[in-house]
Amino acid sequence: MNTAQKDPGQFIPMSDQHDQARRHQVKFPRLMDADLKFVAAKELQLLEGLEARLHQKLYDVIEIIRKVANSVPSA
Repeated sequence: MNTAQKDPGQFIPMSDQHDQARRHQVKFPRLMDADLKFVAAKELQLLEGLEARLHQKLYDVIEIIRKVANSVPSA
């Protein structure tokens, strides 16, 4: 069992951590906006790709049904 105590200097009080976070936000104010724009662009690419695949599958199904309908003699 390790009974050695940590150096109190290693710990940062919560108020100091918040101050550091605020300074970081002031230093890099557009960082979060840039990340948000990047994520939104990637999501848009994925959704557009998904939409294109769904349209292609729907087109394939319509073509199969059209071929079946054309090959069935009408009553």
